[in-house]
Amino acid sequence: MRNWIPALLSRDWAGVPIAALILLAGLACRLAGAAAVGAGLLGIGLLLLAGALYHMVRIAGIRAKFAPPGKLVDVGGYRLHVLAEGEARHLPAIVWIPGAHSGGLALHHLHLTFRGRTRSILIDRAGTGWSDVGPFPRSTALEAQEIVAALENAGERGPFVLAGHSFGGLLVANIARRRPDLVCGLVLLDATHFDFFNYGPACMRPTMMCMVGNLTGLLHLFGIHADLFALVGRWQPDVARLYALVRSRLTDAISMGFETIEWRASAGFSSASALSELSVTGSARAGFDALVHDGELDGLPVFVVTPQDASEMRPSTAQAAQKLRSRMGVDEAGFERYLAIMTAVRRRYLATSTHSEQIFAPAGNGHNFPYESPAFVEDVVDRMLHVAAISLRHV
Repeated sequence: MRNWIPALLSRDWAGVPIAALILLAGLACRLAGAAAVGAGLLGIGLLLLAGALYHMVRIAGIRAKFAPPGKLVDVGGYRLHVLAEGEARHLPAIVWIPGAHSGGLALHHLHLTFRGRTRSILIDRAGTGWSDVGPFPRSTALEAQEIVAALENAGERGPFVLAGHSFGGLLVANIARRRPDLVCGLVLLDATHFDFFNYGPACMRPTMMCMVGNLTGLLHLFGIHADLFALVGRWQPDVARLYALVRSRLTDAISMGFETIEWRASAGFSSASALSELSVTGSARAGFDALVHDGELDGLPVFVVTPQDASEMRPSTAQAAQKLRSRMGVDEAGFERYLAIMTAVRRRYLATSTHSEQIFAPAGNGHNFPYESPAFVEDVVDRMLHVAAISLRHV
């Protein structure tokens, strides 16, 4: 059930049969003499049916207006969207994987810079962007296989430099472990590590992210195309500032349909399924396949790029700090211990390779430095491309 329910709900037509079932239940209640209950179910069913039909029409319009900017590549019965531009003459091609479970165009602002220097590749993971819905449950291991298949079936030639932000960092590290022949360099932009969630307070685990993903999918399925991130920003200024910053960096991507294509129901459900792997039970289930352990990348050039510490997690006011400590169930000393642990966890990937290097983001930057300081990220990635090119010449 854990697999087939999100797989069904990820289909943009799924709201119609659900509404129809509720309508049938309402009719059955009325025929059985439960008029009030029947009327309520009929009303709910009609509202859901109207929303589901609106969603289908809206998504059809979006697809008609915004054609895939790249090409759809078969990866075994379903297709991933691959946008590859530029030519890899003197530098290896670079593949970008954004954070959370976002579509590939979430790093389009960096792609725009590098497509003039080498071949730059963006990929929509299954269920996001223009890619088809993939099998459930989503997992790092599965998505690593899908990304490799998409690159190979699209005719892209490696070895590649892989750059991944946050959850995308976990994914590219996994690809490098599985297929060292395809990877000549790794840039981990504050990459997610299972320890970040496993050893933090219970309230910091990804439960809320999964709930938001499932809720977003349901809302979209029935025609409510709300951006929950933007809604949260109405009450949390920090979230509003980040939302505005990201949108300002992605103006070209937005004009290509990046925001509205994510109104597909599959975007929310795929995200929730993938991120559930970061829970304690999820990591216990998937850890062997998904983790990259000490030394497993041998001598691969790896840049571990992180904020200088975890100070961006520190609330800006005493009142907010007290509220957060209360939610976490810790005192001030406990909160400082948490920040120290998170700072250490951010550097865990240094042990994966004998050729790793720690690079700190500019002072004041937090987890989202690819949007706060894109020029810094460009410099880091450019250096890795040259390091990788030199390594390839000596092979």
